[in-house]
Amino acid sequence: MKPTPLPTKKMALGVDPDIMQTLAAVKEVAQESNIPTVVHPKSVPSAPAVVSVAEPATPAVASQDIVQLTPRKARGPKPAPVKRTSVDLPVYVIEQIRSMAFHNDKTKRRVILEALRAGGLTIKDVDLEESTADA
Repeated sequence: MKPTPLPTKKMALGVDPDIMQTLAAVKEVAQESNIPTVVHPKSVPSAPAVVSVAEPATPAVASQDIVQLTPRKARGPKPAPVKRTSVDLPVYVIEQIRSMAFHNDKTKRRVILEALRAGGLTIKDVDLEESTADA
């Protein structure tokens, strides 16, 4: 004897009317706010189009279809690689470094590097900047 099949739930085909209403409202707001939309081609051509010599190679494009790209920021010199070291300092020196960093709105690392630079060591400007990777 065959087991009885489990009952199946019949689902309606198509898109729920509530979703269609929401999509229509979104489209209306986008048009009123002049928000650009993505245009997809209706069909993909099977063969490449042949352009005659008399026609221009590029089609005329409306000025609203052209998107201005912002120029990329030039990359500057990268900071030198870092290596952690441990130095035993008197507590009052550590407190002075902490206090200077707090009052000058700098990091303790920057206060120490500026002090080393003032003491005659070569410290590049790019190494004084705090990178987001260290944070």
